[in-house]
Amino acid sequence: MLKKTESELTIHTGDAIILLGNSGSGKTTVVQTVAGNISNLYVYETAGEDLIIVDPEQKIGLTTESRTLIPELVPDPPNSLYYYDFPGFRDNRGINADITANFLMKKVTDNLSSTRLVFLAISSAVKVGNDKKNFDDLVSHAIQKVKDLDKLQEGIGLIVTKAENYNNQGVFRKDDTIINGIQEFLKQYKEDQEKQINTIRRRKAGVFPMAASQRDVIERKIRFVEILLQPNKIWFFRIPETCGPLLETSWALENKEAMVTLMRDTLKSIPTDEGDFGYSVSDQSLVEIFRLYQELNSYVTSNITKLSADLKRASFQTTLTLKEFFSQADWIENDYGNFSEVVRSFEGNSSLSPSFLAGLLASAINSRGYDQRWAVNLKSGEFQTNSLIIKRI
Repeated sequence: MLKKTESELTIHTGDAIILLGNSGSGKTTVVQTVAGNISNLYVYETAGEDLIIVDPEQKIGLTTESRTLIPELVPDPPNSLYYYDFPGFRDNRGINADITANFLMKKVTDNLSSTRLVFLAISSAVKVGNDKKNFDDLVSHAIQKVKDLDKLQEGIGLIVTKAENYNNQGVFRKDDTIINGIQEFLKQYKEDQEKQINTIRRRKAGVFPMAASQRDVIERKIRFVEILLQPNKIWFFRIPETCGPLLETSWALENKEAMVTLMRDTLKSIPTDEGDFGYSVSDQSLVEIFRLYQELNSYVTSNITKLSADLKRASFQTTLTLKEFFSQADWIENDYGNFSEVVRSFEGNSSLSPSFLAGLLASAINSRGYDQRWAVNLKSGEFQTNSLIIKRI
């Protein structure tokens, strides 16, 4: 999957605006709207009488499942901008898709010279009184993706999609009212995180050794929300009211211009490098990655232990007279100790790579005067030890 999708990835080395958010948050809809493709979008009424926006290519519309696996570069020539529509956080297509998407996103961010980051959240996820889990997932992924929030803070903004046009009394919600409601939610979320910080501070480090790590995560969440609460960092995309071409909706062009203004003029393009961004894989993917790491570690350890045993047996299989055995007992003991030290180094440091370990063994073989072809085999990655015969020179 990775090889195929990587070949389809378009790399841009200049400045680009990246849209990020949970799956189904409306990233593709917003990109298609602001990039001049609004004429391709239509408002469609579902069987449940909900109005949604669809497009001819079916990239958006009838599902909350992520349809974006490869970051899509969308040019906006009239505004001299480029947008990247990134795959959604909380991708529900499995571990392979999640890991592949994260690899491709990292490749994009590593090649950009500068960027602005626009996070998207659906209106129900930032509504006072609603469950905060969806928004917390967004924040958790955001602080994994962005390593230095303070460096990029002037380039970070929020767009809320599917904003409701009317309140419970049927009164039309003005722009300021919608913005104020979003900010109220963010403040409540921030207060909830601060309460968790206070709880952690009351814990004793000896009883709760993970408290410091948890506090760091929560503090980063708070900092992210503080950035969003800075002036002019938030805008929204209203729910359509009638079926038909989105372009004919009364507020569509006004919404489009406001979002372009936020991304082009309000947010500042920040120069970036490879170290500014990380990965934001799901918890499920992290568990699988750790399992694969343990499996590889076990495999390599098993092979190296077997190699050490083979070396020991090969040494003693050398035909020696009793006199020769005692005369060479010292080098046999030293050789075994030398290779045992290599194995102990590996067991004490599971982060050693197979190639580095092979180098250690090759060095041990050369230093003890064995036939060098075995060292060459080790360096080339040949670990077939069942037929290994060590020849004393």
